[in-house]
Amino acid sequence: FQFEVPIKTWKKILSATLDCLGEEVRVPLPGGGSDYEQGFVYRPPGEKSSGSMASAGITVVHLVMKHLGKNAGGKLAKQSAKSIRQSLAWLGNHFTVKKNPPARAWQYFHLYGMERVGSLLSTEHFGDHLWYLEGAEFLVSKQAKGNWPAGNAGELQTCMALLFLKRATSFA
Repeated sequence: FQFEVPIKTWKKILSATLDCLGEEVRVPLPGGGSDYEQGFVYRPPGEKSSGSMASAGITVVHLVMKHLGKNAGGKLAKQSAKSIRQSLAWLGNHFTVKKNPPARAWQYFHLYGMERVGSLLSTEHFGDHLWYLEGAEFLVSKQAKGNWPAGNAGELQTCMALLFLKRATSFA
């Protein structure tokens, strides 16, 4: 069975996601000049962007825009493209596989978020970083007897690690 989601619902989802954009920051570009980066936040205003939220925001915006297509309208399409470009810049400028940047919990969720974004956008780089290579090397180095660190969420971390390593997100 198929459920039709009204266009206005997709637009509300997109608008609410764009409302979660963090602070827009001017950053220098390699070779000179500057541009802006802007991640996503969980609870605006005032919260700092994080890697997992940047990935979540990019994912939602990309999927909604893919669904809306020409129904998005010019203004929403431009805002969406800008948010993805600036959030990708944020991920590249704050890239790490060793934590959820800047210094948040949910490291393995951040890694899986990078996998979603990299796969959905068919990109191998975040900034100068080969996200999959660096993430896979890190995860393999942390694997212990078929799983990943136990802690409070060992099963969840193992699931996120496997989703990353499998490149589980569809390109479609």
